[in-house]
Order: sequence, then C-alpha cells, then structure tokens
Amino acid sequence: MSVDNHAWNIPVTRRELLGATVALGTRPFDSQPSSAPADDKLIERVPLGKTGLKVTRLMAGGSFSGYGPRLLEFTYRKGVRSFDSGDFYAGYKAEAMLGEWINRTRRRKDVIIINKARTIDPKKFVDRLHEALEKMKIDTIDVFMFHSIADPEVVLDRDGRWRKLKDRFIREKKIRFMGLSTHAAMPARIACLNNAAKSGWIDVVMPACDMGMIRNNAELNKALDACAKAGIGMVAIKCMRGLGKAAKQPEKAREAFKNMGMSPHVAMLIGTLSDGRFASVCTEMPNRKIIEENCAAARAFRKPFDARQWKQLDEGMKLLSRATCSGCDGSCQRAAGTQTDFCSIARYLAYYEEDGKRDLARTLYNQLPPHRRDWQGADLKAASSACTSRLDFENILARAEKLLGERSA
Repeated sequence: MSVDNHAWNIPVTRRELLGATVALGTRPFDSQPSSAPADDKLIERVPLGKTGLKVTRLMAGGSFSGYGPRLLEFTYRKGVRSFDSGDFYAGYKAEAMLGEWINRTRRRKDVIIINKARTIDPKKFVDRLHEALEKMKIDTIDVFMFHSIADPEVVLDRDGRWRKLKDRFIREKKIRFMGLSTHAAMPARIACLNNAAKSGWIDVVMPACDMGMIRNNAELNKALDACAKAGIGMVAIKCMRGLGKAAKQPEKAREAFKNMGMSPHVAMLIGTLSDGRFASVCTEMPNRKIIEENCAAARAFRKPFDARQWKQLDEGMKLLSRATCSGCDGSCQRAAGTQTDFCSIARYLAYYEEDGKRDLARTLYNQLPPHRRDWQGADLKAASSACTSRLDFENILARAEKLLGERSA
C-alpha cells in the first residue's frame, strides 16, 4: 500500500510513513518494529565536504549502555553506513564492540568510522589514536577528531603542530582526515567553527546544534556558512537532545507537530537535513524501534521543507519543553551572578533521567570543579528567564543534587 506524504511530497510505504512520523520513544497505533533479517534500502550517501568520503544521511552514535553487535547489525540492515565512536562510550566498550562487529562481518570497506580524543595535548592525542586503533583492531580511522573542543585557539594551530601530526597520521595511513566536535558554550562554539573555516587543516566538524538555535542565531549561521564555503564536511550532533518522549511534551506542542504530520524528533531530523549544509545527522539509537523510525525518516527524505513547513516547524519549536539547553551562551550565569555550569548540569541530568547513563552522569557531574556545582546565593529565577531554552533551574539543580551528587552514589 502506498500513500501520498504531503509533508515531503514523495510516495512512501505505510510502514515508512509510520516510522518517519512517530516520536522516538513512542509507538504509533499497532505498529511494531520489524526483526526481519532482510536488508532495507540503503540510506542515501552524500559527500562529506571536500573530503571525498560519502556518509549516509543518518549516522549511528554509540554512547549508550545497550550498544552492541545486535543493534549494530540491525542498524546496518536498516541502511546506515556511518558510525561514530569514542573512548568512554558504552562504558569504554563501544570501540571494541564496533571493531569486532566490523571485522567479523568483513564490512570495513563499506562503512565510515569517526572516532575522537578527549585531549588537546599532542602526546596524549597520539596515544589516544593508537589506543583507538588497537581497541577496534583496524588499520585506519576515516575521521579522527578532537572531542568536545572548547578552545578556539587550538583550532587555529598557530605553531603548526597539529597540521604536522595530521600529515604524519595520514602518511602512516592511520587516519584519512581530522576534525573536531564541539558543544561548548555558544560563543566558544561559534569561534571554534569560524577558526576551523580559517585553519586550512580541519576537514570535518560535528557541532551541537538544533534547528531552533540555527534559525535564531545569526552568528552561528555565519560560522556554519564559513565552514561550508571552506569545504568542511559537517555532521550535526545533539539536534534532538533534551526533547524526551513526545508524549510528555505540552499538549500544544504535540498538536503543532501533529499538524506537520511528524513528531518533534523526526521534524528536527528532517529540518536539519533540509538545512542543506549538513551531510549527516549523528544520533544515538538505543533500541530497534528508534532505529527503524529514524532510518525510515532519513530514507524517505528527498526534498527540503518548503516555506509552509519551515513556518510550522518554527511555531512548533517555540512550544517545546526541553531538559537541556544546547545553545547556551552564558546568559544564565550572568543573570544569576554565578559561575555555576547550568548547561553541563542540565545535560548530565538528562544523561541520567532520559538516557539511563547513571554512572556516567554521576561521574561527569562530580568531576565539575566545586564552584561550577555551587549555586548558593544564585538568582535561579533570573537564570531561567535569561536561558535561551527557558529551563527551570530551580527544579533541575535540586534534582541534580539529589540524583548526581556524591551522596547519591
């Protein structure tokens, strides 16, 4: 049976339509995820900037506890050919599991692998690359990155040390390209992107951004334009972060996205692909249902949103309730008169409550310097009013202290 999808103006099957228009974490009507072993149609591969690599429009993240060969195989069969990893993902086991699956199935030539190092120290960066190669049991990583970089000066590489390391890694065939991911406070994030565009040696960037901040932040857009003009490949991350389950969104928000014919999560995914500057969206998909829904949406995507759909998305995004603020610009801290890291605390709480990453959330929270966790005397109401996502910091910080503090362990 085929139906006309008025949202995208393309014919899709009922199964694809159901998968592409239902919120992640919920199930439409009587639909059930398929466990059939047959491969689905490959998700479209598109150029990753000027690297020459082609990535699927959907990239599988690996930072969740249920990660493993069964979900990797299911993700592959649903059309994904691009995989993101990191040293601490899935309890420090993701790299080994991804590598074992790739080697056992002999699919190395068919997939793109991105991996990262959480350091800006050259020696540690080299050691981390060797560790990643050893854990994955592969010879070459397609794109090796600085993970969550926050220092724009590093990206400029004024003394040329990183360019030399990159050239060495490529010569030794340990990597093909280098890049960075960033979800720093917005001013630093924008500066990192602008400097990447100027650098001449950064090949790929993975910025945290969703369509709300992209469509409302002129400076971020200029930075993304600069990267695109420089031929840097771009992969969006955290574009659905903090949305939680669609059923828990305010009624007006649910109704707005229902009128679009898709869930908030799918609308964010399709909106990001519609932007045109991103080759792919990288997202965690911790179960088969979410994999099917995301893959169906990415597979069905052919045309960007039209003017009417962009207007609907803009209106719907204003009604959404969020658990995190991925577009933090420090306004909350300035309004509250404190150095409390509101943005990170909210993100770690979401790791705990939404993602089930309880140990990781507690570890990251307690690694924050004491003054970054101290909000005594801070004007939390002022912080919430200044927050670009209007987060309820009184509620969030109280829950964080209870669930993530040392006494909770």
